[in-house]
Amino acid sequence: MYIFCNLLKMLFLFLVFSCSSAHAERRQIQYSAASGQQSWKLENYMGDGVVLWNTPSSCDGGLISLPSNMTTGDKNRLYATLIAAKTSNSTMFIYYDDTPRGGLLISFGLL
Repeated sequence: MYIFCNLLKMLFLFLVFSCSSAHAERRQIQYSAASGQQSWKLENYMGDGVVLWNTPSSCDGGLISLPSNMTTGDKNRLYATLIAAKTSNSTMFIYYDDTPRGGLLISFGLL
């Protein structure tokens, strides 16, 4: 029984480290309207889907997706933060995980 439990633990660890999310790389990017860089586009899709486009991320088209567990309040704060960065020439930052399926937003804020 002891050997079987250890084998299950090893199998579990192997599966955890072999899945794609375990290979995600956390990255940070910044946006400032004053810097002259291409403006980020925040787009809302039907069915409560919100994404960022034109970011300097390595993802296709600079796409950063929002996690499915992000609340409506979090999405509203993201809109407000991006609008504040664009109108006041402040610098906004985001942290995202760069996964094989694309970028996934982790956190954001103003500097």
